[in-house]
Amino acid sequence: MFTFRKGTYIYAGSAKKNIRQRIERHNRINKKIHWHFDYLRPFGIITRIITYDQSFGECELAENIRKQLNGTIPVKGFGSSDCKCVSHLIFVEDNLIPVNK
Repeated sequence: MFTFRKGTYIYAGSAKKNIRQRIERHNRINKKIHWHFDYLRPFGIITRIITYDQSFGECELAENIRKQLNGTIPVKGFGSSDCKCVSHLIFVEDNLIPVNK
């Protein structure tokens, strides 16, 4: 069991194909548990989804986000069971996230 602080969490994932279907699935709350994200989904609100091309992978993306936003790792191994990353889930203090207007 994990305890999550109230705040903003960023998850970096990948979808080699069918990204639209993956995003639609992640938006649903009631579904069969398959991905790490599925365990967390019922407890939060998705406020933004940003997609990137595949010029760099989810590991590099997660680490870049963590560094740029001074994020922390709330759960080791979250979303990164198929790689050597510490985590693909990043916790960021709400006042540190830039908002595009």
